[in-house]
Amino acid sequence: MFEPGRDTSEATLADAGETDLATAASAFTHIEFEVMARKVLAAYHLGRKVFDRVQAADSDRYRKRMPDKAALREVSLHFAVPRPPPDGG
Repeated sequence: MFEPGRDTSEATLADAGETDLATAASAFTHIEFEVMARKVLAAYHLGRKVFDRVQAADSDRYRKRMPDKAALREVSLHFAVPRPPPDGG
């Protein structure tokens, strides 16, 4: 029997029994949710840091609205998250 996260090569999965694969599906799903949660947290912190940096560096009142766009751009770039359309909808 294999353990999810240890040996998940295609050959190992192909040789595993039906019961083992069904049991592993739950573990794989749990691992996937953990990774997705970490991704969301990392995206939040990246966006927050970019927002704070741009806001602190920009003294022009007009441009004070730009940190949010910089944060969205960075999160979109690094986490492959599509940006919302310009009209916000």
